[in-house]
Amino acid sequence: MDLLVKPMQRLTKYSLLLKAILKKTDDSKHQESLMRMEQCVERFVMAVNASMFRQQEHERLSAVVTRIESYDAIDCNNEEAEKFLKDYLYLDLMQSMPGCEPQKIRHLYLEDTLKLKDSSNKQDSANH
Repeated sequence: MDLLVKPMQRLTKYSLLLKAILKKTDDSKHQESLMRMEQCVERFVMAVNASMFRQQEHERLSAVVTRIESYDAIDCNNEEAEKFLKDYLYLDLMQSMPGCEPQKIRHLYLEDTLKLKDSSNKQDSANH
């Protein structure tokens, strides 16, 4: 990510440069052109910022996905049924969700450890 910092800093300086040139420019036609250029640069920098933010969020989501342990929602004793259900039991957080727009942006609001308490564990620990 550090490789992107310097180019991004350079991009933000173009707007400052155009503002400085605009202050020293007397011709109204040139001032108009400089203002349009400054607006274009600002929009471009905002788009780059948004793209970098989306990339960082995507990387965070990828890291979370790799840490989520798989689980079997349905125990199958039949191999044929397991083959059929296997495709439907897997949740890929990196893909679009059913019923959502394909480009819907996901956000990670909270990341924390989760402890599950199973009633069968209570009985096991009581017996020991």
